[in-house]
Amino acid sequence: MSKLKDTLLNKIIDRLINDGEESNMDNSNLSSIYADYVGKRVIVRTYSAGVFYAIPRKIDKDTAILDDSRRIWKWVGASELTDLAENGIKNKSDSRVSIPNNGRLVNTWNEILLCSEKCIKNIDSIPHWSEHNG
Repeated sequence: MSKLKDTLLNKIIDRLINDGEESNMDNSNLSSIYADYVGKRVIVRTYSAGVFYAIPRKIDKDTAILDDSRRIWKWVGASELTDLAENGIKNKSDSRVSIPNNGRLVNTWNEILLCSEKCIKNIDSIPHWSEHNG
């Protein structure tokens, strides 16, 4: 009985230290949760860095490494991110999608959406926007 109490007490302490989440989650399960997203075109919404169109190299519970990532500074013609991930950006001339970057590390992502083929063709056709080209 004392071993059970120790185990339960350790779990309670672990959750208190880690804001209610167990830190000893099985990493193989954690990895498998994100396996469908790694290596595929996605839209990533972060807490404070914005929205990205990218290919995740690695994802964990709050951090992602993104390749061929383009920050979507502004989009016109999609009601919200689900619409964006399904249909792309309708008004390309008034939207701003940055130049690509490899190895971008983002913290505190909130949402990752798989992109449809329609979205991929659409966003890939949008010219890279930077301060140099207006």
